[in-house]
Amino acid sequence: MASLNISVKQSEIRKLTREISRRSGAYEKAVTDEVHKSALNIESGAKQNATRVSDEGTLRASIQSELEPAKPSANVHSNLFYAPYIEFGTGRFAASYLADKAAEIKRYAMTFFKTGKGTTRTSPFLFPAMDAEGPKLIKRLRGLKL
Repeated sequence: MASLNISVKQSEIRKLTREISRRSGAYEKAVTDEVHKSALNIESGAKQNATRVSDEGTLRASIQSELEPAKPSANVHSNLFYAPYIEFGTGRFAASYLADKAAEIKRYAMTFFKTGKGTTRTSPFLFPAMDAEGPKLIKRLRGLKL
């Protein structure tokens, strides 16, 4: 029976290992850049949506994105205590707005539930911006070539 011997030089293995590491780092940076770009786009979209709210621009000015340096992570938020009430509405308006939302969003919205008798109409600003940007981010990530 014949046997097959394969030999690979150590220098070639080291070269391949370095190339894989380089590409992995470049890919991680590209993903991080795309996530950060999306966070800034969501911030911009949320600010545009918030122009409908008549609080003299306070809500719009409070919307910020925090980008994690060198990590594919970001947070877009408003630090105003009343921002969730504007986003979700209160009472029957909240119930109507949240009817078709994911369970995770409903759970979050319920943390602001008080009596269920509120009369604040919904004026969504953050979730529509996120919903609009999500598919664009996925498409850009799928198109990454390294």
